[in-house]
Amino acid sequence: MNPLLKHITLTSASALTTAKIGGAVWTLRPSSAGELAFFVSELERAGVKYMPVGGGSNLIVSDRPKTVAVSTSAFNLVEASGRKIYAGAGARLSEIMRTAEKNGLSGVEFWAGIPATFGGAVKMNAGAFSSETMDKVIYIDVLTGGKVKRLWKGGINYGYRHTDIDGIILGGAIALEPSSTDTIRQKTREYLEKRRQTQPAGKSAGSVFKKAGAVGAGKYLDLAGLKGKRFGGAVVSEKHAGFFLNDKGATFEDFRRLADYAADKVWQKFGVKLEKEVVYFE
Repeated sequence: MNPLLKHITLTSASALTTAKIGGAVWTLRPSSAGELAFFVSELERAGVKYMPVGGGSNLIVSDRPKTVAVSTSAFNLVEASGRKIYAGAGARLSEIMRTAEKNGLSGVEFWAGIPATFGGAVKMNAGAFSSETMDKVIYIDVLTGGKVKRLWKGGINYGYRHTDIDGIILGGAIALEPSSTDTIRQKTREYLEKRRQTQPAGKSAGSVFKKAGAVGAGKYLDLAGLKGKRFGGAVVSEKHAGFFLNDKGATFEDFRRLADYAADKVWQKFGVKLEKEVVYFE
């Protein structure tokens, strides 16, 4: 009998992701780096595809996924020391922000309203309002080749919504600056208000496409007349065309057809090739 069978469970896409699209996912929830290494070793030995999953805020799950989700939820330590905070991969950005505010540390207010975990934010170099996660990173701890390795920022190649980090992120340290609680709270409120004014509420995976050069994908999608375009339960937001909403029970195929259609329309109209920011979990 495969030793993973007693550890693996089925998790609904609604519980695993913010878009709440797709079928149930076989999920492993390691409680330590050692257990994670064991799970990964067994999955690789069996030839089973897997993916680390944190907050699932950029994932669109297929209706019958074959990939196993390896949850980082147990790696949720958040600890401040001087001007630094160490956060586990599964720590919510909101929890890191609360710890920063409590300790009078500023620099991650731009995370306000992003429903992600630290590991995902690092891997995708999540950003907003001209700031990016990697701007703050000192080092990242990863599991690679069955061993824990520390990657210093200088050894990581990164850019817009991208890092070359190989392996599974366990956690890492960020550097912040001292500030008053009132100033931190004010910045956070301002960013939240900007999001409220420009981004839709509802079930989504955030921005579907990356920026195309200096221009946001939402601008091209808007100019292509795609606001309100629908395939089944997936619809382009009327408020911000860069967001596709799960409205009335969207399926994976609804979402994929809409994304393909939208990208094709932008290509036809502007000659601009859009690159997905969301990740398909299949």
